[in-house]
Amino acid sequence: SCKGQTVCYGLVCEEELVGVMTFGKPRYNKNCEWEILRLCYKPGVNVIGGTEKLFHKFVKEHIPKSIVSYCDRSKFTGDVYKRLGMSLSSTSSPVRHWYSYRKSEKMQHITDNFLRQRGFDQIFGTSYGKGTSNEELMLERGYLPVYDCGQFTFTWKYDI
Repeated sequence: SCKGQTVCYGLVCEEELVGVMTFGKPRYNKNCEWEILRLCYKPGVNVIGGTEKLFHKFVKEHIPKSIVSYCDRSKFTGDVYKRLGMSLSSTSSPVRHWYSYRKSEKMQHITDNFLRQRGFDQIFGTSYGKGTSNEELMLERGYLPVYDCGQFTFTWKYDI
């Protein structure tokens, strides 16, 4: 699922959707005009040149000044963005996520950023108050910290 998609392109083979690339307003980088929000293919499907076709169709029809996209370093190398002519603009540090090993927990995954923004009390409806460590409370509640590998940020700019 993805929110904020305003332009969606798909690759169809024998009346079956096999790949999609979606675009929308950038969520985090306000210096860019567009963001590639999703790029995915049906499992087991490999369309040589498919990503380039989708990207170039978008560029031709929407004439963007700039595009940004993010790449999960634990799953991808970012090579697909390089093939599109995008440049690596930054690499983030690993980020902590909290996962519950208790099946009874309503929320089994909480990002560290969400925990910092809301705090343990607001998320879980408790009243420990200030001065109590979110980390200690998460561990007591049965959550374990797991670090991701960070992400790459790629940008594309229109060349005149």
